[in-house]
Amino acid sequence: MTDVLIDTQFNELIATALAARSKAYAPYSKFAVGAAVKCKSGAVYVGANVENRSFDLTICAERVAVGAAVAAGERELIAIAVTSDSDEPIVPCGACRQFLAEFNPHLIIVSATVHGDRKIDNLSRLLPDATRGTKERFPPADNQGGMAMVKTLGLTHLALTVSDLNRSFQFYHDVFGMLAVYREPHFIQAQTPGARDVLVLEEGDVDVGNSGGIKHFGFRLTDARDIDKAVISIEKAGGKIKSRGEFVPGEPYVFFSDPDGYEVEVWYELPTDTGR
Repeated sequence: MTDVLIDTQFNELIATALAARSKAYAPYSKFAVGAAVKCKSGAVYVGANVENRSFDLTICAERVAVGAAVAAGERELIAIAVTSDSDEPIVPCGACRQFLAEFNPHLIIVSATVHGDRKIDNLSRLLPDATRGTKERFPPADNQGGMAMVKTLGLTHLALTVSDLNRSFQFYHDVFGMLAVYREPHFIQAQTPGARDVLVLEEGDVDVGNSGGIKHFGFRLTDARDIDKAVISIEKAGGKIKSRGEFVPGEPYVFFSDPDGYEVEVWYELPTDTGR
């Protein structure tokens, strides 16, 4: 059974996709599909499948929705809901997966049926290595006698042992808006909307709150003025403020403990040149 805590995050998106499904043009298959894609801006765009007697010209609901978003100027997608009247929730076809990966290879995929069944997945699992075989977007690093630099998206993955899975996820959802993109009985993989970070919460009773040599981890603000809002959200969600101040003028920070006792930092950093 899908977790209720996760479901509520996407109820509105699913409802929008279900409404879009009623506009589908599917005279040949009689299989109507509706989609709704949510963008980083907060805007939602809808689509429905459009069939053609020349079957190869048929357009899936997912691509119609993303096309509408792109035509409106959107480029950063967070999640897409796909709805149908099938016995089980469906996921995007192979072509749609590649199409979606163009805008976010880690897109949250929410699948639902008109009967109320639903599941949540991540595009990176449905389409691993989405850019394999495509032209590199960045020139290769100069090799001056040493090994070439390994290209990554930066430090993006952190796993924590927690005592209460739902409580810990609720905390990071309330404070940072993190969404659960994958779930098992004692495991949640969460992600910040519009980002490519991964916070893994694993339920257990050993070493909860112990850093193992890691002093803290942090979330970087996009606007220094949000530091006060962060403090309010942290305290309201059950966190404990340890210290706050400025590293230098214009770079505020706050350190706090989460419900399991892990030390976390929220800070703003003035722009620096990392391209050299």
